[in-house]
Formats: sequence, C-alpha cells, structure tokens
Amino acid sequence: MPVYRFGAFRLDPVRRLLTKGDEPVPLPSKAFDLLLVLVQHGGAALHKGELLRMVWPDARVEEGNLSQTVFVLRKVLGERPNEHRFVVTIPGFGYRFVMPVTWDRAGGEEEPRPSTDPRASGVRGTLPSLAVLPFASLGAAAGDEYIELGITDALITKLGSVRGVTVRPTTAVLKYHERRTDPLVAASELAVDVILNGTIQRSADRIRVGVHVISGHDGSMLWAGHFEEKLTDLFAVEDSIADQVARALTLTLTDDDR
Repeated sequence: MPVYRFGAFRLDPVRRLLTKGDEPVPLPSKAFDLLLVLVQHGGAALHKGELLRMVWPDARVEEGNLSQTVFVLRKVLGERPNEHRFVVTIPGFGYRFVMPVTWDRAGGEEEPRPSTDPRASGVRGTLPSLAVLPFASLGAAAGDEYIELGITDALITKLGSVRGVTVRPTTAVLKYHERRTDPLVAASELAVDVILNGTIQRSADRIRVGVHVISGHDGSMLWAGHFEEKLTDLFAVEDSIADQVARALTLTLTDDDR
C-alpha cells in the first residue's frame, strides 16, 4: 500500500501513522480513517453520507460526528478558521481534499497521485482551469438576463480559445444564475483553480462591468478590474475583459489567440 505525501505531511496507512517532517502527529483513530479516505479520493467531492459509510462502516452515527471529526482533522493539520488549504466544505453536500497529493512507490520513489482536481497538476506560473460564473446585474439593470448571460457566454467562448487554460462550458455554470454561491464552493463543485465573476451596471447609454478573478484554492482575490463602454459596444467590453483576464492569469497570448 502506498505512503501518501501532501504539504509537509506523510500518511502511512499500514503503520497508521501521520508525520510532519520527522515528527509523528497524534491523530484520533476516526480522524485518521477520515483523512485516509479524503486523501485517497483527493480532488473528488465526497458526500457526507458516503463519508459516514466509509469511516463508520459498522455503526450508525449522526452528521455531527463527521463534522466534529473534520474539525479535529483541520486542527491537527494546522488549518486556521476560514482556511481551506487541505479540506474544503461543500455546504449541503460534503467535503473535498484540495491539497495536491503524491505517493511513495516501492523503493521510495515519488509519483503524482491521480486526481480529478486540476490543482493537483503541480503547474506553477499558470492557472490551468477556470469557470466564469453568470454575471449579476445591479440597480436598474437588475434582471437583464440577456446581458448577464450574453457577457458570461462570450467570455467563456473567448477564454476557452486561449491555449493553456481549460474553461468550463456555459452549460456547467448556468445553475449558478440568480443564485448566490460562495466562489470556493463553486470552485470545488466545478473542480477549477479560478473563479471569474462579475457585476453589471447601466446608466443611460453606458454599461459598467466589474470583474473579479478569485483563487479557487483559498478564496483570495487574484485580480479585479472595471470596464466602461457605450451600451452599443458590448463586444468591445467582452474583448477587453477577456484580454485583461488572460493577462491577469499570466497566460501568454499569441497573435492567433488575440
């Protein structure tokens, strides 16, 4: 059975031992079982019921037991309140382990752990996966679905044509239209590194668009910008936003990309 590594930690399932550096880390039995399940399914969103069955296979326990065990686990891993370096909570669903995981093969050689989470790819300097959430209209423009979804779809199409980035399709994000969602939750559900969301305001014949690029790992703001054009120049707004976002994500645009 492989020995798993993530961050500064090493998890040995056979010896039932968690270490940080060379020091053993005390961990209650069920917290160890939960950590092992999460690590083995790194990148996948696991439902609470599924976790209860895997961690407590021979007992009937309440969700409170799971929540308390997650709390203990986060404390042992050194997560501060509102941090999501290791475990992300998906409200109303379950949990997800987001720290990239590797394992030791026989002979001590290390290899990447296959994962559904693009963040485990180890790519640095670029952010390879992105989701554009439906834009929200403010003020007098509230409820203007044509503009909200039009800009969203245009950005998905434009950014999706840039090499070096994977963009979730419009159909994958439509469920977030008119639904306030925590960017970290959306990032976890969509398995992306970056969430792009924005707001739309109209005044007379002008439109103002605010854009925020948010890390799907820790919720930090990677970039923000505002764009203002005549309402008749929506294509110019879309082009400008797509270009600026690509630059903000350190993506290299070729002439063909432009």
